[in-house]
Amino acid sequence: MAIYEEGNRDIILEVEQPMDIWESENVSFNADLFVSSKKPFVTEGDIISHSGGLVSNTSIEAKYLEIYDDVEIDGDLKTNEGFTGEEDVHILGHLNVSGGDCLVGGNLTAKSITFNHEVEDSGLVVDGDILSHGPISVFGDLRCGGNLTATELTVTGNSTIIGITTAEKISIGKLAEFGGEINGELTSTNTEKISEEKVLRLTRNIMGYRAEDK
Repeated sequence: MAIYEEGNRDIILEVEQPMDIWESENVSFNADLFVSSKKPFVTEGDIISHSGGLVSNTSIEAKYLEIYDDVEIDGDLKTNEGFTGEEDVHILGHLNVSGGDCLVGGNLTAKSITFNHEVEDSGLVVDGDILSHGPISVFGDLRCGGNLTATELTVTGNSTIIGITTAEKISIGKLAEFGGEINGELTSTNTEKISEEKVLRLTRNIMGYRAEDK
């Protein structure tokens, strides 16, 4: 039976029973959801907020996660078919989106970020800043509406970063547009466009810096 709250009361989910009880459950709510557990909260179903936020003291794994308000997780977050956060997202551990799109309407902070979905037009889209205390690996497209900071940045698809990009190593696979300064070593892994006889150059245009071959 799915958990669903019609009213606007906060929901406190004390998860003390074995995790397999949630294997096929969908969690749907219209208020803030507080998850308290000594073990990770794992469900093969969806977790969907229609008007509230999510606060968890443990790691969360779900099929799909959609949260209307802020997200605060004191652990890891893993989804198999996408993640949508309408406001700020703060994850103390790792963010791993292994399928579907990852859309964040505010700022995104995590220990490390992995987006793994090479379907055309899919990607990691964040309207605000992206801060990773470790590497960011995007197997798809990346769009950041603010500043991006990480130890390393790897993108196999197209990249658009409106603000300042800071990472020791920045590896891009296809077309990349940078609207601000680039602080780090920039290389391209697109062997089809960048051959040994060609060099990567940056040209300034209205959108910012564009990485292209010459």
